[in-house]
Amino acid sequence: MNRPIQPMILTQDLSTVGKLSLSAALPIYAAAQVPAALLPTALLSTQTEGFGTPVQLSTHQWLQQTLNQWQTQGLHFSGISVGYLGDIHLFPILINFISRQKLPLVIVDPVLGDNNQLYPQLNEAFISKMLQLCQWADVITPNWTELQLLIGKQVLVAHPSWSQVQNSILQLDQMLKHHTNIIVTGIPENQAVTTIWQFNHQFHKQNSSLRPGHFYGSGDVLTAVLGTLLWHKLDFNQAVTLAIQEIGRALDDTIATNYERRFGISLKQLLKDLSNFSFKQC
Repeated sequence: MNRPIQPMILTQDLSTVGKLSLSAALPIYAAAQVPAALLPTALLSTQTEGFGTPVQLSTHQWLQQTLNQWQTQGLHFSGISVGYLGDIHLFPILINFISRQKLPLVIVDPVLGDNNQLYPQLNEAFISKMLQLCQWADVITPNWTELQLLIGKQVLVAHPSWSQVQNSILQLDQMLKHHTNIIVTGIPENQAVTTIWQFNHQFHKQNSSLRPGHFYGSGDVLTAVLGTLLWHKLDFNQAVTLAIQEIGRALDDTIATNYERRFGISLKQLLKDLSNFSFKQC
């Protein structure tokens, strides 16, 4: 009898130019031998940064019809990773699907903003809906800006203290009904960028070198790598640590190539690492 396949659903935007969002996530999951089902939340002519205003095609109606067809066919899934949504009407569709499916792994990258600013096309209502979606997540990966937005901060802090980050994580943890592991990325600390996460009521911290310039799509890549490792049931702390190390190597490769940053992250070495990694479950 053939072994049944239960794909991991990848739902975020599909940018037709650059290695970001689904264009980055799909090869990462493939390299890690994780079957994937794509559920694009929008079709974009380019990514939303660095190329002006992209031409955007909403997949709102198609997405609902796709989920209905999957259900009709009796498809089963091993989890879902949610990235950029952009359309507030997608939240009830995804929340309804996730709540009914009882998926073993739900990852949400709550894409809301960066550099202490909410993305221009989003508003308070969007933040509220994102918080509702996070209620169903096993893991969320906000950056420092997004963490502050989720807990309702009106004045955002650019350079937080250790206690400010801890208190913010604890505050969000209390707001979430589901037992959710919170991983906060992009925290500035001297000449480093820090990732802080909470697991089993303990805080963990890992510093990365501060690299010059902006790296488009780094959050997409980090969440995708983390998703593959958790899908393979690696220890949570080991998975987070390894994902941070891999994104660091990818950023160094991106610097070395000297390509235009707006086209995304160099994935060559990262994909090779994932292909060669010895997973317990394949």
